[in-house]
Amino acid sequence: MSGINSVLDIGKSALLTHQLGIHISGHNIANVNTPGYSRQVLHLETKEPMSFTPGMLGMGVRGSEVRRIHDSYLLGQLNSEYQALGRWDAESGVLERLEMILSADEFNNSLCEFWNAWEDLANNPSGLAERAVVISRGEQVVNIIQRIHSSIMQFKNAEVGAGVTATVEEINLLSEQIADLNKKIISAEAVGQNANDFRDKQELLVRELSEKIDIDYFYDNEGQLNIIVCGMKPLVNGGNYFELSTQTREGVQEVLWIDSEGESTVINQNISGGSIKGNLVDLKSYIDRFDELAKNIIECVNSIHSAGFGLDGSTGIDFFIGSSASGISVNPALVNDLNMIAASGTYEGLPGDNGNALAIADLRYDSSIGDYFNSIVNDVGANLQKANSNAAHQSEMIVYMNNLRESVSGVSLDEEMISLIQYQHAYQSAAKLVAVADELLRTVINMV
Repeated sequence: MSGINSVLDIGKSALLTHQLGIHISGHNIANVNTPGYSRQVLHLETKEPMSFTPGMLGMGVRGSEVRRIHDSYLLGQLNSEYQALGRWDAESGVLERLEMILSADEFNNSLCEFWNAWEDLANNPSGLAERAVVISRGEQVVNIIQRIHSSIMQFKNAEVGAGVTATVEEINLLSEQIADLNKKIISAEAVGQNANDFRDKQELLVRELSEKIDIDYFYDNEGQLNIIVCGMKPLVNGGNYFELSTQTREGVQEVLWIDSEGESTVINQNISGGSIKGNLVDLKSYIDRFDELAKNIIECVNSIHSAGFGLDGSTGIDFFIGSSASGISVNPALVNDLNMIAASGTYEGLPGDNGNALAIADLRYDSSIGDYFNSIVNDVGANLQKANSNAAHQSEMIVYMNNLRESVSGVSLDEEMISLIQYQHAYQSAAKLVAVADELLRTVINMV
């Protein structure tokens, strides 16, 4: 019934409620700079009123819920932007390194010096010094081809391969942490507690995960976060998670999804975003094209050289041996005997015929050699420019989306100071109410 005790109860509930409000505002202020934090507010409602004459009497206030201010749609959009940024940043790094390895000037200059050496030999077909220079320039071309091929292979297998493996390990760790947070969230919310901070942390982990690989996610009926990777396989299912792994097969780095029975499925073709997509740039195609370039050089030079004649009358001898960038070398027989270099186009023209030397020198105009290499370099440059442009665009989009998120979920110190003052005044007034009720109670006691 209505009385001094009811007034004390109203004062008590007001003190506790507004003290809670001060605590929540303090929590917001403390986390103003915490990444991924969502502002929290205390939802207030009146307590159950008491029936009385002439009408129901209010019984004060209580905090019914600590709400987390967030926009799920906005967060999904933000994760998509991070997913794209992760891809283009990683791809840009890979292509930038590849562009450095494919030094167009160095390769083209070595070829130019090789053709020039054959022109010099054409001017003096019987000169041993000119023949020695031809061998030297040929070996220079061989060394540069082998070095470029070796550098690309090492970069692909060591740096890029290690990057993919490290990213997969990070994905597995993030998946485990997200699954563990699902358990904590369900445990807390099952007994009526809020799990706002757990959910903030989980969403931040999802954002980190989206930077590494493309994901979709949804919440089940129990409020647990479930994640699908590459649009096809579960990655997090409630409190459980599935691991990814890597392997190299036929020179290609493969990403595997492992099911609960330990069976693996290659998911490379389904990966469309995240840094792992950027690291899976098809370097093998560039290696194959460079092998094709080396093969063209070998075949073009050998087809002319083998048809010519050396000073000793020898013919049918290849200038280069091997059939790829890794296997190319100057024929040791020519290195050991310069007279076997076929500068002459006919046997009868020896020693002054220079037809073969001129024909090899004219290979500088063969588009299957110089232009083919430049097309490889240009393709890398064009793809790098595209990656850089997309990365810059995604960075701008993320700044924009983060500003939108902050406008919804971010902490405003000005607003929190206003809330603190409101809660402070309410708390002081509630304390005054308790003091008044205490004074009334003392008056009643003194009357006895």
